[in-house]
Amino acid sequence: MFEHLRGVGQQAHYLAGSALQVGASGLAKQCRALEEASRRLSEQALQLRSANSELRGIFDHATAGIVILQSRRVLRCNRKVEEIFGYPPGALLNQSTRLWYGSEAEYETAGQLIEHQLDQTGPHVREQEMRRRDGSRFWARLTNARIDIPEFPNAIIGIIEDVTTEHRNAEELRRLAEVEV
Repeated sequence: MFEHLRGVGQQAHYLAGSALQVGASGLAKQCRALEEASRRLSEQALQLRSANSELRGIFDHATAGIVILQSRRVLRCNRKVEEIFGYPPGALLNQSTRLWYGSEAEYETAGQLIEHQLDQTGPHVREQEMRRRDGSRFWARLTNARIDIPEFPNAIIGIIEDVTTEHRNAEELRRLAEVEV
């Protein structure tokens, strides 16, 4: 009887050893697969950091103001927006765009116009007189479009250009044309 048990024990030991060898082999394959996946993720992370740095450079050094808005509040803006409106770095973050309008009526009218056009035809482009921090007025070309950013649903990207000089030149041409007539 003990002979039989010893034989069963040896078989069990052999089967367990074989299972461990197969398990170790499978584990080694899984480790290699995990190492490869980790390497690919590291490469992708590097590519994302590089792309993010490139886009940050474009955003920060653009010659036009770029702002991301949600519910008419500034989520992000580049330094050019702050310069156009006369604010120090970081002062516009989380602020309402109401600061940029001369009156509540202008603010409300602009909001209705933008929402209507974005809902109907897509990007909204207009020129409007705006207000700087010091209260002075200037002409701005505003281009707004909805953007899909997971962290900021229903956001709007705005491009702001100071076109005061263009408006002055056009006014001067009109004045000169009237004088010649």
